[in-house]
Amino acid sequence: MKLIILFAFSISFLNAAAARLTDGKIKTTYVAEQIQITPLKGYHLNSEAPASATFDSHEAIYKPIKKSEQLFTFKPTVGAKVASLNFYVCDDKKTACEQHQTKLELINSKMTKAESATGVIPAAAAPKPFSGNKIAPLANAEGKPTLLAFSAPWCPACIRMQTETYPNKAVSKALSQVTLKKVNSDLVENFELSEKFHVKAIPTLILLNSQGEEVYRWLDFQTANTFAKSLKAETKKLATDSTSLLAKAQAGDLEAASQLGMREYSSLNCDEAVKWLSLSKKPADQKYKLAAEVSCAQETASENEKTKEIYLKTLEKGIVLSASEFDQMRWFINWLEIKRQAGPLNEDAKAKALNLKKRLSELSLNQRELKNIFFDSTYGEAGGFEKEEILYSIANIEGLLDQTAEQNKTKAQSIALLSKRKLSVDRPGEMLMAISYLREAGETKKVDQMYEALVKKYPATYVYFEKYARYQLKNKNYVEALPLSKKALSYAEGNNPQLMLLMANVLKSMDRKIEAQTTVDNALKLKEIEHPRFKRALAQLKNLKEELSK
Repeated sequence: MKLIILFAFSISFLNAAAARLTDGKIKTTYVAEQIQITPLKGYHLNSEAPASATFDSHEAIYKPIKKSEQLFTFKPTVGAKVASLNFYVCDDKKTACEQHQTKLELINSKMTKAESATGVIPAAAAPKPFSGNKIAPLANAEGKPTLLAFSAPWCPACIRMQTETYPNKAVSKALSQVTLKKVNSDLVENFELSEKFHVKAIPTLILLNSQGEEVYRWLDFQTANTFAKSLKAETKKLATDSTSLLAKAQAGDLEAASQLGMREYSSLNCDEAVKWLSLSKKPADQKYKLAAEVSCAQETASENEKTKEIYLKTLEKGIVLSASEFDQMRWFINWLEIKRQAGPLNEDAKAKALNLKKRLSELSLNQRELKNIFFDSTYGEAGGFEKEEILYSIANIEGLLDQTAEQNKTKAQSIALLSKRKLSVDRPGEMLMAISYLREAGETKKVDQMYEALVKKYPATYVYFEKYARYQLKNKNYVEALPLSKKALSYAEGNNPQLMLLMANVLKSMDRKIEAQTTVDNALKLKEIEHPRFKRALAQLKNLKEELSK
């Protein structure tokens, strides 16, 4: 099981009480009955972090009507006298991103205390509205390529990209050659764009030529060195190759077929990936073709139990033919899991499992070989958590072999390894990854401490309250889960249906049936609930409503 979740971002927030890098780096104006916030040169607004406004003493929370890195626009309520604004400002070097909580007197158009140093810009200097996260048109009039970065605030891998990859000097240099457009996949206004580019998992980064056509795609967390080299190389190719990749592949160009196959693989279109990669003779492409076949068979088996045997046969084929040792090992574990579900493992399977456990143990002691074996696989880089992933695999095998005592030792080893890490709330994505492994190892105290640190550091976003609430719900700590779910809902930022569903499930678990029913009913009345973005949440809410009515 891969614990690097394909899921944007938060970056390090400094103590608001101290002198901060972004203080005095924004301008705010109230003109034509709209509040507009713009950053000074060298700074930008965090368009993916929560941004909200309240007016006078009312509790209702309003989101920006326009939201981009260069402009936030709020529409005050009729007759409002004071606006309380909450948003984040970052420096372009991506060394800090700080929360700003500002009051604006709408009658006199003057800032109060927190932002008094920024002043108010005159109406004539008010910037033209930006389109926010809606990317249109995608063609770039300057002839510059565009990089679409699809992410979401809750996504650990996306957070890691923002805090670990983008700030890297080599990456920043490579990004200067493109127009970077960050797209929050959570927002309904970005749903159409996500569908257009078949974004099925995040983070997904898509390089477009000046005509707005896709030429390359990256999926999942990208380490700085790898991404910098890859982005630089792919951007250079644009100058010499503007011919349609599909047309070339259809005409029998094997290199084009290879590129198209890898693009489809990164788009999680396994059937199309198999089709095009089958034409290539490259050894690396054959690895990915086998991986795509396994993905297709796994997807089919998850929908139709009768096709499980086909999935087993596909795994067996991949284990034998793949040139990647790590792919062979993880597929064999998948094969063992299916066999174990059907009954006790036979002696041959047990012997092979023990041999694999031995090999994994050897790998855990050799950091260089460990990194190489991940890099050479279709699994991808583990982002510094290679040894934790190996220990997780060993513990999994021990569980399948009913080696409870040895499994507990392996889990303890994993906990000890993670305890030595210098984790920081300033790198929340890395912290969330550590939490994932700690949870698998059964460690609860450290997980609680880390979640507590995250919600304390980032109190104005739903992300960490929601994650902590779900963790407490899973552990049946309902009294702790309820206030966390309520806190998350107060910063919903486009996720109201899912967060209301979470709170309803907590209330149901506490036997507070009437409150749970009311929460579900309110969720079903939301204006956005019928949007395709919330298809799954809508189905779950309807099922819960039916369940509560019994």
